[in-house]
Amino acid sequence: MDKAVLRKQIFEKRKSVSKDEVLEKSKKIFENLFSLEEINQAQNIAVYISFNNEVETKLIIEKLWKLGKNVFIPVMKEEHLHFAKINSFEGLAENKRGILEPKEELFISPNEIELFIVPGLAFDKEGNRLGWGKGFYDHFFNFNKIDAKKIGLAFDFQIVIQIPHKSHDVKMDFVVTEKNVYYGNK
Repeated sequence: MDKAVLRKQIFEKRKSVSKDEVLEKSKKIFENLFSLEEINQAQNIAVYISFNNEVETKLIIEKLWKLGKNVFIPVMKEEHLHFAKINSFEGLAENKRGILEPKEELFISPNEIELFIVPGLAFDKEGNRLGWGKGFYDHFFNFNKIDAKKIGLAFDFQIVIQIPHKSHDVKMDFVVTEKNVYYGNK
């Protein structure tokens, strides 16, 4: 299937999910995520802040803080991803895309992050990811030669049979939904 068509279909489906359903499914995803030893072993963890009916990540971030973990969120600078530490949700402001970012940018070297929790519009069971088509995460992972584990979060309806992919597309090590944990990057 064409990536643009798939993006549109999945985004429309995600938009149609109620806020209550997003929260209910996100709580199950939260439980599945924290069952992974990788998240419990890592100290420096990058997490996106959800918007537009994505899997709710504020619960995840709060749990990471309670566990004493360092949390880093993506910041766009000159069309490139960087990651900045946050210690609370205060001091965040919307960027031009409507995504929350920290006003104070306490950037970390990309290779100090031990685990990345990554958004996506769709994933397949092998860990291939479909984003918005701008390649921000793929470029970041490839440019910085990131070895850290990558976990995609998705609702089960965002899992498709196959994501068209190229050699530069970065696979997820895990994709976590409310029903399953898929081990992608074998």
